[in-house]
Amino acid sequence: MEDQLSDQVLRFYTATEQKYPQWVYDLHPQANAKSKFRQAAKPYRVLTKSRMSNILEACHDNHFGRDKTLANISDHYYWKGMKSDVYQHVKACEKLPGQVWSLVGIDLIGPLQETSNGNKYIVAATDHFSKWTEATALPDKSAKSVAHFLCNVICRLGCMDTLISDQGREFVNSVIDNLMTHFKTDHRISSAYHPQTNGQRVRDNRTLKESLSKHVNDQGNNWDEFLPGVLRALTCAGLSRGTFRAMHDFKP
Repeated sequence: MEDQLSDQVLRFYTATEQKYPQWVYDLHPQANAKSKFRQAAKPYRVLTKSRMSNILEACHDNHFGRDKTLANISDHYYWKGMKSDVYQHVKACEKLPGQVWSLVGIDLIGPLQETSNGNKYIVAATDHFSKWTEATALPDKSAKSVAHFLCNVICRLGCMDTLISDQGREFVNSVIDNLMTHFKTDHRISSAYHPQTNGQRVRDNRTLKESLSKHVNDQGNNWDEFLPGVLRALTCAGLSRGTFRAMHDFKP
């Protein structure tokens, strides 16, 4: 969108009284011009300064480059100077993981075929730096079950600096909030418009499900028995020998 049109759209939506640009009134018939202007403005959500930082944070959670981040935001939003703001935000971002267990994505797989052990879900967390994955089978997707998984992982590997999840109730609740506060972990929620901010975990979920499907019985109700072995194989395959050793020997 050209800056001239963006200024016109901004004034149209933010003025006390919605007033079309002068060129609309100069054209005949007016109804046609007004309709064309509304159509041009319709695809854009024109944001105020107070909301820009939230959009920038949400669309850069997965630390895409500046062009990919700009493309993600442009799908749904516009503000004057957006390109410059995005480039500056990406350049200034200091949250790229520089060590193991700094940035971790968590997600839930399921419901799956219930196993003989009563499990229907898999909760999995992946370290964005090393690609190390921790996962376990769960009978439900309650906040209590997810918190229990996180506590076990943290007790073995230490506190992550940042945890990324989607907006599911199993992750966004007072139980998880209190847990993250206790362990001084920054819990970041991926945007509803951009779930790919937790893209690493989403891709791993698909690979894990495909791998498990090759081992289960005809009823598909024993996948939890193969989860540890499949997880180990996939994780080791995705790590270099040096990175695997560093993660395996990692002491919190």
